[in-house]
Amino acid sequence: MFGLFGQSSEKAAAKRLYETALEAARQPTLFAAYGVPDTLEGRFEMLALHLAALLDRLGKAEDTARRLSKPLTERFVIDMDDAMRDFGVGDLSVPRKVKKAAAALYDRHKSYGAAIAAEDPVSAWGAALREQLAELAGNDRVDKGLLAAYAARIAPQLGASSDSDLAAGRVSFPAAA
Repeated sequence: MFGLFGQSSEKAAAKRLYETALEAARQPTLFAAYGVPDTLEGRFEMLALHLAALLDRLGKAEDTARRLSKPLTERFVIDMDDAMRDFGVGDLSVPRKVKKAAAALYDRHKSYGAAIAAEDPVSAWGAALREQLAELAGNDRVDKGLLAAYAARIAPQLGASSDSDLAAGRVSFPAAA
């Protein structure tokens, strides 16, 4: 059902989920204590980590919440497009770069989904993070052990969210400690 101004309740819920994931990805501890570079690439990696875990949770939800995967991904694409334009990326190269960002999110979703499903999630997250962050400038300063322990806490916390909370755009991520 469409709202008065053309925004469906699904899109509104996906926007709230995206904003919550974005807020979690910007936790100062991830950068100050865990050593993730506070760069565009480092911020992208933290957003991708949180979105991948959220997409994994949505994939396990009942139909109403599961349908939010598409508008959540669309919100990500819109945000990437807006950010690139704000940073002065030329109009002709924006679609190619957005497509690359979307492909990177898909890649992380696959990799991190396997870590979530692993019997030893902390070790699996450590391996996945080493692989995904290998190209990140300054990745040698990232405390992958701390980051893996944090990432392993995300899925159980998201799993505690009811499907109706997800469908309404309500979710919480653990605090990075």
